[in-house]
Parts: sequence; structure tokens; C-alpha cells
Amino acid sequence: MKQKISSGFVNRCWQYFACLLFLINSIFVTASDAPVLTLVTGDLLSGLYHSPEQAGLVDELVEQALQKVGYDLRVLTVPTERSLKMSEAGVVDGELLRTTAIEAYFPTLLQVPESLVDNEFVVFLANQ
Repeated sequence: MKQKISSGFVNRCWQYFACLLFLINSIFVTASDAPVLTLVTGDLLSGLYHSPEQAGLVDELVEQALQKVGYDLRVLTVPTERSLKMSEAGVVDGELLRTTAIEAYFPTLLQVPESLVDNEFVVFLANQ
């Protein structure tokens, strides 16, 4: 004699199955699932402030600030003119380490009014 499976039992099985799927999915969620802000910069800036490995002072500063608001940082280093065109076209989220003069030539790029680095340029001449 066959027994009829109650609909309550089937519903509980589906609920357990859905909970199991939710738990398995949450196990695989990692910190890298944060949204990524992609910035681009010119290749002339490699050095102390920025490096292609994202180990420069500004790289670390921006990365820590973004992590506090739940974002990861990705910085692309390309030739300078290409970086500006990529930003203007919306291929990336913005520019890293640019001067205020950029706004005059690229009006679609808006400056974030926060200073990352203050520089003082000095020239030395040989007295002959």
C-alpha cells in the first residue's frame, strides 16, 4: 500500500533545501566581493606615490579610505593621454593623481576636492 506524502512535509523539505543553499552561498562570500572602484593614471607617475603594483603612498592611502566604505581599489597604469581618454569615455571610474588643470581640457572630469599629496618643486642651479 502506497502512502501519500503530505504537502507539509514537502514544503519543509523545500525550506530546508533553500536554507542549505543560502548557507553554502554565504560560505563562499569573501571580502573580494566588495564593489571595485577602477581608477587609471598615466605611466609617467610611477614611483613613490604610485606604482603598477599599487604599492605607492597614494595607492595605499586611497585603498585604505575605500575599504572603510566597502570598496576595493584597482588602478590601471597606461600612457597618459590614453588614461584621460578612458576616464572621459567612462571606461574607468576616474583618474588618480591629476592636477586641477585637467578640468579645463576635460570638462566631463570633475575634481574631488581632497588633497592627496602636497608638493613643493625646487630648482637648483650650478653657480659658475
